[in-house]
Amino acid sequence: MYEDLAKQLLSSVLPQVQPPALPQPAKEIIRVNGIEEARNFSLKAGDEAVLFDNNEDVFYIKKADEVGRNILHAFSYEEIELTEINSNGVSKKDFENFKTEIRGMIKEMNGNGKRNKQTFRDTEETTADAAE
Repeated sequence: MYEDLAKQLLSSVLPQVQPPALPQPAKEIIRVNGIEEARNFSLKAGDEAVLFDNNEDVFYIKKADEVGRNILHAFSYEEIELTEINSNGVSKKDFENFKTEIRGMIKEMNGNGKRNKQTFRDTEETTADAAE
């Protein structure tokens, strides 16, 4: 009787120690051969999985809702050359395209790049002659 009372008092004074959370098991890489195999991959209700296609550059995300209905999403992917991207996230190819576009705009504004100081002087003289 006194022992039970002491345990109750002691448990109310000491903080409750909860067992450490168990680490989640690592998700395995699931490989499938084509979309049909991805469609036929079975999941329990509430689960989801990422499936990698062995035959194509495609991966699938398959989800099963709480009722057990399966939903399959397909994504294609391509490798990104990490050396092409600078610190601001612009690829060299995009920068070169932008530079070419700006040069084209400058040429258009300058009359296809043929307008120079001499042409400008000729225009001034013609304008001055017309004003007289």
